[in-house]
Amino acid sequence: MRSDADDATTVPAPGTDASPSSPARRVSAGELFFDLVFVFAVTSVAAELADDHTGRGAFRALVVFVPIYWAWVGTTIQGNLRDFNEPHLRIAMFAVALSGLFMAISVPGASTISRCSSRARTGRRD
Repeated sequence: MRSDADDATTVPAPGTDASPSSPARRVSAGELFFDLVFVFAVTSVAAELADDHTGRGAFRALVVFVPIYWAWVGTTIQGNLRDFNEPHLRIAMFAVALSGLFMAISVPGASTISRCSSRARTGRRD
């Protein structure tokens, strides 16, 4: 028979060390969903970089990646400092995840806009 403890990953409680004797905190489904959204965003950036291996393509990927990374790291740090089981913090986490999802969806369009504007400046037609 499985217990609820088998269904979730445990991490050290905020403000404690990671030793085996320290109390553990369960990772919620909301936190896992949050991470999955940002995995999708980073995968979108990687797919764009795979399409354009030039220095300009790498720069475009970096410009798109940095805000996504900042949103993920900032929220993760806050999640480690605070308890996301409080309703207002959980709503805030889902709002950031929703904005991350919008960023991930817009990644292909961001590089397309950049390519179109560079073609317009050079007068090229493809």
